Amino acid sequence: MVETIKTKSSPRFYSFYNRDVVSRWMEEKELLKREVSYLTQEGKEGKMIKVDFSSSEDLKKKVEEIDNENIKGWYITPNPTDGKGRKAENITKREWLIVDIDTVRKKKTNATNQEIEKAFDVAYDIECETITMADLCKTHWQIPYIALSGNGVHLLYRCDLPNTKEANKLVSKWYSLLDKAFSTPEAKIDVSMASIAQLTKLYNTWVRKAPEEENRPWRQSSLRRIDYNEYEWSYVLGDSDEYSRIIDIDKLKKMVEDLEQVIKGKNQINNREWLKAWCVEHKLEYKETITGVMFKNCPFYHEHQQEYCSGVMCDRAVSVDNFVFYCFGTHCKDEQDKQLHTWKELRALVENGEVAQEVAQEETTNNNTELPAPINLTDERIVAEKEFWATNISSLDQALGGGLAKGEMSVVTGFPTGGKSTFVQQMVANYVRGNLSVGYYQGDRSQEEVKNNFLTIGLSEDELAKVNFYSCLQDITPEQMVEISSLYDVFVFDSFKSYENQLNADYTLSAQLAGQFSRVVKEKKNHILTVAHQTSHNGLANTTDIASSIQIKNKADMILAVERYNDEFARKVYLELGKDSDFYSDLLVYKRMGANPSAFFSVFKNQTGGELIRIPILFEKEKKLFKNYQN
Repeated sequence: MVETIKTKSSPRFYSFYNRDVVSRWMEEKELLKREVSYLTQEGKEGKMIKVDFSSSEDLKKKVEEIDNENIKGWYITPNPTDGKGRKAENITKREWLIVDIDTVRKKKTNATNQEIEKAFDVAYDIECETITMADLCKTHWQIPYIALSGNGVHLLYRCDLPNTKEANKLVSKWYSLLDKAFSTPEAKIDVSMASIAQLTKLYNTWVRKAPEEENRPWRQSSLRRIDYNEYEWSYVLGDSDEYSRIIDIDKLKKMVEDLEQVIKGKNQINNREWLKAWCVEHKLEYKETITGVMFKNCPFYHEHQQEYCSGVMCDRAVSVDNFVFYCFGTHCKDEQDKQLHTWKELRALVENGEVAQEVAQEETTNNNTELPAPINLTDERIVAEKEFWATNISSLDQALGGGLAKGEMSVVTGFPTGGKSTFVQQMVANYVRGNLSVGYYQGDRSQEEVKNNFLTIGLSEDELAKVNFYSCLQDITPEQMVEISSLYDVFVFDSFKSYENQLNADYTLSAQLAGQFSRVVKEKKNHILTVAHQTSHNGLANTTDIASSIQIKNKADMILAVERYNDEFARKVYLELGKDSDFYSDLLVYKRMGANPSAFFSVFKNQTGGELIRIPILFEKEKKLFKNYQN
């Protein structure tokens, strides 16, 4: 039976054919390497029960016998296991990249047909941007299988990827970019499918996640395929044999690069269209440029005689808030030839209802406003003493004046594998145990790795539930990140550079975030603990080589470097500080005593008035904990 669904974007129809998942999606010998379970209605979230079967026919019989209205759905590990469970470490390799396009609807409801059509529209958009670009398809994209999941749509790409940190990180980035490029308000791509241990539907079984309602029925999941006529197939791939092409690491890297270009192109188009519409709405005469627009008259000063001497650049902006205003006229520059006005000021000027071309210079510099009253420093609500949350590393707390100060932003820097993320995760665990509310954003590591690290540190399941975790797999805008940072007593942001990479942004994004974080801590009296990488790996860590924007260093109240102690570290100390330095002398003492520390914490900046000092630290590798060094 053929089911036909018309998409929003094309007069062409999708034609789908039901397929037998057991005999065609995976051969029996492959199916038997996987784990099959069904979810019952028991309890609040349901109970997952594993099904044992000896063959594909045996499985089909058991499904027919067991399936009933008390079962929410059937699930399978799409990737083969070692037979010892279905945790990430039990998955032998990744054989499927499954793009799960969820319909956006109320919780505990089934999707309507109209909502599912929105998910098919997203699937079609992905096809148009990737598959039908013939030059890309000949190298690394493949035509996916397509499935109705019950309440959404799946695209299934055949792959052969190892279960390694490098491969899983690349997969996570691929899902994140897909979400950023194609998710809509009506249908979202589920980035949690990046987890190699994630389950998927056992197709051809019923999905009963929520009670049946009118227009919101239960549905049977089914695996299908996109049906092309001979001409379309030839146009897309050139050769139908390439339908079964397998995606490996090299192909996936190219697919990631393609998606980055798709996003960049969409951002440029969206930014440009938004800016042109804004100019039309506010009656600003303009002409298009490669980077944005130029105005016929300067919006700030009508005295400018030169036409088209000012404009807005939008081509590299992350959002409309990050556009850049510029003007070549002297009225708009200071004595150092720097721009006097910003895009934010331009929007305020234009959108407040004034006619921008008629705003005179003296009007913009009018000081006839009521002056603010001075602040009464004797007000009892102004607390002079700093309050701290201890790190529970006594030597560090002593150097910092008590720990992490309320109302401040701190930066942890250092080289790769030096222990930056390990330290901030220890602080998350420390403050969760201290009954503080803690938010934690991680831009590099997978959810499984973060969870395992916390369990290694010793957090219990109850304590782990108190960690408000945010991942790079989520599409978090800069504005949302700032809002999130204001919700908790302690917010950990790891890291500036990884967040730039996630949004395909430059250093200006980190400058913006550093400024906003600094404002948040002053208003909320919380603490934001951030991570910044070092740009140079040749010498000792320092504040000059903090990656991204210089505003990270300028806005930080405290800067702490974490560096592992080894012979290379001692060599750097010798070369940079000299053999006669006190610190190098200390290293020689440690070596003679045979009681070397594991690392050094270097306090480079401390607004609270604590010491600027290098602190020896021990690292307990088994528990992944930094501890106080005792000679």
